[in-house]
Amino acid sequence: MSVRSWRDERAEKDSWWLIGIKGLVRIVGVKTLVQLLLLLILLLYVAYGLGEASSRLDPKRLLQPLLLGALLAWWLARSRWRAWAAWMVLILAGAVLVTIVAGGLGGTVRALAWQAAQAVFNPSINLAQRTILDRAPFVEAGEALWLSLQLLAGRASSWMTAILHQEGAYSPSMTALAWSLALWLVGAWASWGIRRWQQPLAGVLPAGMILGAVLAYTGSAAIWLLGIFIPTLLLMAWGRFYQRLESWEQNHMDYAEDLRLDVILVAIGLTIGLATAGGLASTV
Repeated sequence: MSVRSWRDERAEKDSWWLIGIKGLVRIVGVKTLVQLLLLLILLLYVAYGLGEASSRLDPKRLLQPLLLGALLAWWLARSRWRAWAAWMVLILAGAVLVTIVAGGLGGTVRALAWQAAQAVFNPSINLAQRTILDRAPFVEAGEALWLSLQLLAGRASSWMTAILHQEGAYSPSMTALAWSLALWLVGAWASWGIRRWQQPLAGVLPAGMILGAVLAYTGSAAIWLLGIFIPTLLLMAWGRFYQRLESWEQNHMDYAEDLRLDVILVAIGLTIGLATAGGLASTV
């Protein structure tokens, strides 16, 4: 293969990447893509900062409810749902998903769903001639799920009783359940603050408070807080800049085309400077 043909093939591959990126930007928008990227970085630092602070916390498992809660809240925040209705959905969905995943009910729920699908979509079963024996596997799966829920509720009750009596009982399953539900709400609140309120600081505040409290309690390095501080400042600058752009466009005001790049470079430079100063101050 000649050098020219290799370059042409490489340029063709790069063009597919560029077409994909341009298509994604056209569908989602530059503003939303940058916000989602910064939110992802922020949530990664929250999960891995908590995992660094405590060996009992698995960062990968903590990241799952953070991301799922954030994505669902992002979708609801851009919809026309009222705030109370959206948060009812977020809380109920979080409670159900966290109970299934962190509570160890995934296998039982899958078995119940499989039996329900078999009963509904199996063409060999005539619904008009269904007998009690046809429903037996479905009933057994439902009873197994109910028993698992009762056992989980019993463990949760015992765990809460031990905490209230200051007995210091540690339950890995209950700890995972509590952290997953809390981080689901933290991720949802962050997305809601950024997307619906256009207030990144208010949205990120619970995540920063939880991470800061855990780092202070365990005596871990506060450097992990920079992973929240830097994206938050960039989100604030990015959102404020786009508000100005929208205002200028609505008022038909002219502005320089390269203004976006200048603002981005200045915002990144100031953020890095503030973060460096904060990091140096924390080591003094």
